[in-house]
Amino acid sequence: QVITGPMGDLNHDRLSAKDKGPHDVLTIAQTLPMMAPQRLIEVSDAENWGSKDSRDEAKALEDFLTFCENPPKDAVILLIFNKMDMRRKWLKTLGKVALVGQFKSPKEGDMPEVIFALAEEFDLKVQDEAVDALTLSVGADTLMMRRAIEKLKLACESGVVSVADVSLHVANTRIEDAFALGRAVLNGKRHSAL
Repeated sequence: QVITGPMGDLNHDRLSAKDKGPHDVLTIAQTLPMMAPQRLIEVSDAENWGSKDSRDEAKALEDFLTFCENPPKDAVILLIFNKMDMRRKWLKTLGKVALVGQFKSPKEGDMPEVIFALAEEFDLKVQDEAVDALTLSVGADTLMMRRAIEKLKLACESGVVSVADVSLHVANTRIEDAFALGRAVLNGKRHSAL
């Protein structure tokens, strides 16, 4: 854990790469943390860096990568990408000088495994039909699935979750893909389009 204690919020900078460039992040990273051993600089939308073809941006990215080769111990920079294009030169270099990890969201087909893991964590047994009902109600959103399982833990005193429990206690929070109907029609899959 990077930031802890009462001064945690003062040492957690949240920026967007849409508004701030690499030099802005470096300026913050070179600032000492407030009454704490480290500061965290969280940069969302990092895929926006390197999208402009300018010398200034190329220089800023070069400076950022140089900084990443030997960062100070009191600063942690977390770049969050919505989509990483590892063909970009600066990202390839970043992968050589920093820790790069990709965390992909589970697909709907992966949800039974997620549900069983959450059920085990909450000491619940989920019937197979209830797993299907949970997947249909919640979709592939792991945070909402965790909340649904927490709710079922409180509601099911027996520790066994049935389809009736899911329909009674879990709201339909599934987010539908707005383009799924169009894709199904274009691909000639009438059944899934209906």
